[in-house]
Amino acid sequence: MAAASSGDPGGSSKRRLPEYMDPTNKFGELTFLQLTGKDGVPLPRNPFIIGKSVEVVAGGPIEGANTEAQGTRYTLRVRNPAQVAKLQKMTQLIDGTEVVVEAHPNLNVSRCVISCYDLIHMEEKDVLQEIISQGVIRVQRITRKEAEKRVNTPALILTFCKTTYPEYIKIGLLHVPTRPYFPNLLRMLQLRPYSRSMSWSSAML
Repeated sequence: MAAASSGDPGGSSKRRLPEYMDPTNKFGELTFLQLTGKDGVPLPRNPFIIGKSVEVVAGGPIEGANTEAQGTRYTLRVRNPAQVAKLQKMTQLIDGTEVVVEAHPNLNVSRCVISCYDLIHMEEKDVLQEIISQGVIRVQRITRKEAEKRVNTPALILTFCKTTYPEYIKIGLLHVPTRPYFPNLLRMLQLRPYSRSMSWSSAML
């Protein structure tokens, strides 16, 4: 199980728990779906219609939901992969309102950080090409300022097109552990030099 992202590195079709503990895969990876009226048709102002419609199609309760833009669209939080598949085929509510349910355009991503000195001289695009099969969609190098120029650090920010990331990334023969990504991390590294022997966890202190 992923250490910092509270999910399974395999994606929404994989299990977070063993089959005997979760036979229907109810507690799979969290997926965000967006429900809107088809072609801009307004959704009913009655939230019970929305709730009943979603639960009928999903075959039961989902993880949760919230409204956006004054109720003109809903963000659905779903863990069961079977429910995700059913809801993405949903075309109308119980009152006949035509709707579209699709993957949320912004929320189904996660980011983490790895620190690997062996990658310090490699280009981001070349690293991505090697690890794209592990679900990575973007690699961003963390640099720091030294003598009026930017120099590479061994740290890389990895982006995944799913809401969880794995415990480790395989870099050649190495299993490099992942760490949570914090947006202010770049500034922290600019203020703190690193050494080759310093572990990533100690650099964050």
